[in-house]
Amino acid sequence: FRGHAERLEKKILGGEIAIKKEAPMEILYTVGNNQLSLPRVSSSVSELAPLVLYLKHYVELGGILIIEEPESHLHPSAVRELAKILASLANEGVKLIITSHSDWLLSQISNLIAANKLNDVELHDKHLSRAEALAPDNVAIFLSKSTEVGVSMDKIEVSDEGIPMDEFNRIQEEIHEERLAISYAGS
Repeated sequence: FRGHAERLEKKILGGEIAIKKEAPMEILYTVGNNQLSLPRVSSSVSELAPLVLYLKHYVELGGILIIEEPESHLHPSAVRELAKILASLANEGVKLIITSHSDWLLSQISNLIAANKLNDVELHDKHLSRAEALAPDNVAIFLSKSTEVGVSMDKIEVSDEGIPMDEFNRIQEEIHEERLAISYAGS
């Protein structure tokens, strides 16, 4: 899975993540001629570095990879690329469990599910590959909600059209309505 790690480095991080083997051991980020230790790099680099290293050195076919909010501190375009990389990993047999609050990540995953029905030429025209298209039967989405007694996990049905974005759309509508109310309050 080294190729996925290298794609993460090239397309999202813009540099290379490596482990310095001699004492003192540390994780290094190299960009151009500059080499920085992990505590001196941006949050996006430091948070994705373990994923890069895991893909380079530890992940195995059929293995389970649990990632908490991999989109943290990423630009939306980088989140889209990350979703494609994660989809490719899933399609190659890595089982992924991902937590996220990102409508960008879920929207891109939804697009990759909808793209599964396209032929290879149509995928290419959309700058996607068969390796990134997700079969709806291979994706499970759960929405966690606080309740009076704890947290409920509600399964969201995934179809060949993708993931319903009702929860995010409802909140977006509330924000828009609030904005309109604020705008008209001063007039």
